[in-house]
Amino acid sequence: MMSCSYRYFRRQSVEASNKLTDKVNAYRTILGITFLAVILSVPPARGDDTSGKENTAASSKAKKRVSSAQGLGLDPANLRLVNHGSFKELAEKLKGQSGKHGTRDTAWLAFAYMYSGDCQSLDSLAKSFNQSGGADVNATLIQAFDLICKKKLDEAEKKLETIPASSMDDPFVNFAFAALAGKQGKASVAVTYTQRAITLAPEFAWGYRTIGFLQQRWLNQPANAEVAYESALAIEPDMTDAVNALVDLKLVRSDFDGAIDVAQAAIKKSPRDAGNYFRLAQIYMQQRRLREASNQLERAIALEPGNAKYFRTRSAVERDQGDWDAAIADLRKALELSSDKKFELTELASLEASAGKEDDAINHLLEAVKLDPSNQRANGQLVALLTRRGKFDQLATVLKGMVDKDPKNAVLRMYFADALAADNKITEAEEQYKEAANLNQTDPEPHRKLAIIAVSQKNFKQAEKEYTRALNINPNSTPDLVALGFCYAETDDYLQAEAGYVTALALHQLTQPADSKMPPTRLDIMRSLSTLLFKEGRYADAAAQFATVCAMSKALPEAPLDNLMLAQSAALRDRSSSSFKTLKEAFDKLADADKEMQRISCIDTLLRGGRYDEAITLLKEEDAKAKEPSPLVLVCWSRAWRGKNEIGKAEEAAKKAVDLSSKSGTPPSDFLYEYGEVLLAKGDLKGAAEKAHRALESNEKNFRAYELLARINLKEGKPNDAIAEATKAVEINPYFAGAYLVMGDAQMTLPDPNHLKDALASYQKAATLYPGLLPAHEALVNVLKKLSLAEELQKEETRVAELKGQQ
Repeated sequence: MMSCSYRYFRRQSVEASNKLTDKVNAYRTILGITFLAVILSVPPARGDDTSGKENTAASSKAKKRVSSAQGLGLDPANLRLVNHGSFKELAEKLKGQSGKHGTRDTAWLAFAYMYSGDCQSLDSLAKSFNQSGGADVNATLIQAFDLICKKKLDEAEKKLETIPASSMDDPFVNFAFAALAGKQGKASVAVTYTQRAITLAPEFAWGYRTIGFLQQRWLNQPANAEVAYESALAIEPDMTDAVNALVDLKLVRSDFDGAIDVAQAAIKKSPRDAGNYFRLAQIYMQQRRLREASNQLERAIALEPGNAKYFRTRSAVERDQGDWDAAIADLRKALELSSDKKFELTELASLEASAGKEDDAINHLLEAVKLDPSNQRANGQLVALLTRRGKFDQLATVLKGMVDKDPKNAVLRMYFADALAADNKITEAEEQYKEAANLNQTDPEPHRKLAIIAVSQKNFKQAEKEYTRALNINPNSTPDLVALGFCYAETDDYLQAEAGYVTALALHQLTQPADSKMPPTRLDIMRSLSTLLFKEGRYADAAAQFATVCAMSKALPEAPLDNLMLAQSAALRDRSSSSFKTLKEAFDKLADADKEMQRISCIDTLLRGGRYDEAITLLKEEDAKAKEPSPLVLVCWSRAWRGKNEIGKAEEAAKKAVDLSSKSGTPPSDFLYEYGEVLLAKGDLKGAAEKAHRALESNEKNFRAYELLARINLKEGKPNDAIAEATKAVEINPYFAGAYLVMGDAQMTLPDPNHLKDALASYQKAATLYPGLLPAHEALVNVLKKLSLAEELQKEETRVAELKGQQ
């Protein structure tokens, strides 16, 4: 639908056409007479003398300029200001000339105020003309410009529509309509009005520039825009706006030669304008013509040695040329000249850091941060540099001063907390992270940092709380879900851990591309889930998952480690000689550094699989490389000796492990559990129970300790208590086959024959969870005999024979 202004333009144009035609004919007559008089007064031209033509052309152009200026209501000098967009300068010239009656100078003053955004001055000016009627065109224009400046566009449109039709041959009136249409977002209408204005005032270069701007930015007509800008430059060759826009348009379509031609033409027209050389240098830089760019920048600097931008740009050229010293020198000069010190300091520090002058960079960043404590870029670089140089105390001191000045700034508190954490002042860092979390309760990052500290302190319960808080703020954070799953796994809360990993995997598939490399990747999450299954004792599921992981990582550096985990899972799933042989091969293929890290893990697998001699071989290798005995290695020795029924050696190793770990606090729950296993094997039921209870005090979710208590109760003749303890174990880890075995053993001893069926169910659960567990199948054979289930018995006896054959 057409705008009111455009309909008005159409109506007024038709009504005014006859008047306009009459005036044009009159002008033609006058010009004809004048031209004849001029011809009669000029001497005859000489044959090869072109000066007359040049003079005539210059005279014609001058007349057109005067005519255009008069049509717009300007003198030639002010027309030049308008054509160059120098509206602030125009306002300064005109504001002393305004009066109570609307004049064209006053109208242009109003336009200049509007264009410059000086609505306050425009409001004061327009108040003098509030009572003027529509017949006073200039007063109407002033009021309309005031309304446009106040963003009252509908009122401005109504005001302009009061202008009589006879004024539609006024180029400034048409340009006023164009200004309103542009503000209304009606670019095509604005172009139409501006074209009428330049038809009436052909030397109105700013009109061509306006058309070019609208076609370039709003109408997506770059070719037409180029024509408009070229027309503007034909009138005002040194018009900076048009030159810049024309160069940009040519560069967009990779017309580098065309852009260079425009830039060089500007230099030819204004050789003393430093900006023209700078523009050409920028074009050369885009072409990587660095030497030529440098030459142009030298000319710009020679003409305008106080411009920081030129030195900063030449610094970039010198940096790309590999001349770091020159680049730094120029950027220091830019710093000296610039009023924006914080920006220049940050730029200089970045350059110095790239050049390896990190101490200089640190000093300049400290200055930048002192000027503007909220300068995130400078703060980030400073943190990185001081961290890399290990100057954490200096960083913390600087940031503390900033926090004291701006205590409500959560970002600064985070930087301060990071510095304290890096300086190993953990308690103080935690306090600052908590303050930051309180200051900005929509930022999950403080909670993540607190969680990381808790994990480093093995305080996984606290870490769970902090990661949960982070997820309450950002529920779609895959890294937080994975980290939370890890914490749950470390506290033996396997169901929660599995839920975290599975949710993270689903979220990753929904929010990330399949080939995303952003950590944690899909492969990372699958690896974590597979490791959790292994830790739970779900060796068959773990092996299946690791098989998929290995297929995905076979071309990656992690492939040998993934193959080792697959081999460990398969070995404990099958418990066969061949599977343990595969495990040894996978371990032997590891790099030496990886062997050192994975030896204990491999020993643990061998012990769980009953391969005590092979485990002892690796334990001896571990002892040979260790400078002092490790509690974890001692626990593995205890398990190995216990498996070989050398209880004295086992007790010695277990006791030493607990004693050594006690020196740094409470012994780990698993160490106390192993000590209890040794005492049970020794026949010390009371001592074994005491160690099991201590293990649970250290970790209430140690399901193996509950299973140990169940076996102790069974030996003491308390089958119901044994069942209760085994039930607690499977509540924590429903996949723990050992707890179902002892539960079945307890149920077998109950006097009621119906409990045999309960025992059968328990043994079947154990065998299902752990198909390669020989004791589970042997227990099934025993209960099936008592229940006289011949067919099932035969199957189980066959399975027992197969397992024994594999081992």
